[in-house]
Amino acid sequence: MDSLTTREWSFLIWMSGITGYLLLSPKFVEVQAVFRELIKSFLARQIITIFTLVTVYVFACVYGLFQAGLWEWHQLKVTIIWYISTAALVIFKLESIKKDYRYFKNLVLDYFKLIVIIVFVFNTYTFNLFIELILMPLLFLISGMLGIAQSKNEYKSLEKILNGVLASIGFLFVTYSIYMVFFDFGKIANKDTIRDFYIPPLLTLTYLPFIFFMMLYITYENEFLKLQFLINNRWLRIYAKACALLLFNVRIILLERWIASLSFYKPHTISEIHKSIRQIFKMVSIESNPPKINNGS
Repeated sequence: MDSLTTREWSFLIWMSGITGYLLLSPKFVEVQAVFRELIKSFLARQIITIFTLVTVYVFACVYGLFQAGLWEWHQLKVTIIWYISTAALVIFKLESIKKDYRYFKNLVLDYFKLIVIIVFVFNTYTFNLFIELILMPLLFLISGMLGIAQSKNEYKSLEKILNGVLASIGFLFVTYSIYMVFFDFGKIANKDTIRDFYIPPLLTLTYLPFIFFMMLYITYENEFLKLQFLINNRWLRIYAKACALLLFNVRIILLERWIASLSFYKPHTISEIHKSIRQIFKMVSIESNPPKINNGS
């Protein structure tokens, strides 16, 4: 595994120091109580089960890429960072993913945007640890002050100054990176660095089927829980679930519409189940091919 860069060491040092102070200082008792509740939430059986499945699936993907010659142990660090920043976080976005059909495509394409490439170059060529330790809290402080200045009209002059300071620091980063690309091009052109760049989008691509099926599973589980209150007969409820799986399958929007429709009339027979499902497909058909209205002209 590649060693940590000075920027990553700086981040770990500051985060460890701040976290340790918040958790140990008697001044932040409320923060410590919130942290304990957060830990308890993550130790819930459902959360542990989901992240166990995520970890097993990611391990299988990495092993497959390793067997294909697309992954080496040098990529372990970038894989861990991808796991924390993408694989784990996406699980908490499943509800919003259902509302955005372009999410899966954008998740992969985002890695190839110009800003991502620039950030990758920035993170490849870092300053020494002393400078990074100074820059990180300085950038955080300036960004915080800028956020406050933007929220109040009386601080507009300060906002311009802070934007100028951030622009100057950004120019410093760009200049240093361009200089290093010209004089140390081998660092970014070697095989391991190139792999560090393509491994995250490649892992994301292999992770998409898991996200999709997790979204399906959670949606079906949540919707089927509602059937407990909509269909009293146990066997009829089981039959309704089987029909939903067979007829709606991956079309979870239709599933949600069907469950919502059952709130208006609770089915008591198999024929009523069939009728409710046919009604959903009929509505979709009408919506996709709306009848033409003759305005009399």
